[in-house]
Amino acid sequence: MNVFTFEDKLRAFVCKLELWLQKVETENFSAFSHLQSCISTLPRASITDIKNSVIQHLQDLAYEFRHYFPECSTCETKPIQRMIRNPFTVDVNELPDEIQEELIELQNDSNCKENFKYDDLEHFWGQIALPYPLLRNIALKHLSLFSTTYLCEQGFSNLLTIKSKSRNRLTEPGNDLRVAIAKSISPRIHKLASCIQAQPSH
Repeated sequence: MNVFTFEDKLRAFVCKLELWLQKVETENFSAFSHLQSCISTLPRASITDIKNSVIQHLQDLAYEFRHYFPECSTCETKPIQRMIRNPFTVDVNELPDEIQEELIELQNDSNCKENFKYDDLEHFWGQIALPYPLLRNIALKHLSLFSTTYLCEQGFSNLLTIKSKSRNRLTEPGNDLRVAIAKSISPRIHKLASCIQAQPSH
């Protein structure tokens, strides 16, 4: 999953929130099947309260998503990103001068055009677009971006565990943190053992 797929999914979810808001405002609860099944048995006043509560919740959720992911609230307008997603449809004049000629060559390369697949950008830019190094380097830099920050957040959680109130004098938690983060990596015992000198010389 690359950063572009992640942005698409986020943008789709924000659009779904807007759709749900429109439906709930007209008392159409079809997006919430459990709520819809039990709402017909409730009195009118309760339905209005539930409707207002759901609208408030959806508005708050949409606001939070737009706050944390502002780029997902608008359509993608960056020409470089459009070029990476599909180099055969982007306008050459929108891109920087230094890559325009190379893009024209790529757009007229029949072999690349036949092998281009929107759902496999990594393969296209990593294996097929080899004759176009400027475009390829730009694309691979964008495609190698981390789409989520969960590993970084996991590191902070481990640091909170390591440097607790009972270990408040720990000044250099770097080595402990390295061991905690690398739990899934198995140590190469044979290599470590071969580096140890059995009887160190004087």
